[in-house]
Amino acid sequence: MRQETANAFTVGPDSRTYREEMKRPRTIVLLVIALITLVVESAAAWYSFEQDDPGSGVVGVMSLGAFMIMLCGVLVLCSILFYRNSRLVLTPEEIVHRNWRGRTRRLPRNRIAGVSKAIYAEDPSGVKNGGVLTVIADTDGRTISFGTGGWPEEELAELWQRLGAPCEQWLAPEAPPMKEFRRRNRVRLPLYHAHFQGFMMLVGTAITFPLIVVIMAVASAFG
Repeated sequence: MRQETANAFTVGPDSRTYREEMKRPRTIVLLVIALITLVVESAAAWYSFEQDDPGSGVVGVMSLGAFMIMLCGVLVLCSILFYRNSRLVLTPEEIVHRNWRGRTRRLPRNRIAGVSKAIYAEDPSGVKNGGVLTVIADTDGRTISFGTGGWPEEELAELWQRLGAPCEQWLAPEAPPMKEFRRRNRVRLPLYHAHFQGFMMLVGTAITFPLIVVIMAVASAFG
């Protein structure tokens, strides 16, 4: 998405890019594998519950199904918010980033030191730049950072050219790993970007453990 007015140049994620990625053979194969895995997991859950308590298999499968529906709902909601809210706006005075939650972060345009990128996450989905982090840094080390997946690469490149700050590293075809990037660049990044893998492991643990307890409680109540 690209919009231009007399005082602002705006770039946002393009849902057409997402639709094109979803039609790729690799993505379709991954979705089929995920569906088969879900069916196998559901059958295994049913068998396990039936072995422990005959008649409780349906409850186990329903619990797993409810979790998957809830997870899919959260992912769909996040995707809608991402395409609806995410924006990068360049004005004569500043550059403004609005994330998927609607939160904005601003940096004065005349203090931008450069635009760069780094690999901050392993992305098996095949989405272009899905694991690449864009970093806009000012002379004090403050940053605007966001995942590049879903953003139109050509329009971002145009925005950097208009910004006028060094962007050669971002335009390069390869991005360095996050560890190497942080060693070379003394910038302040959010924890969930600087240590994305570890952060997601903590979040996954915090979600999974209570969920297992709830499923076991539901199964016991109906068993």
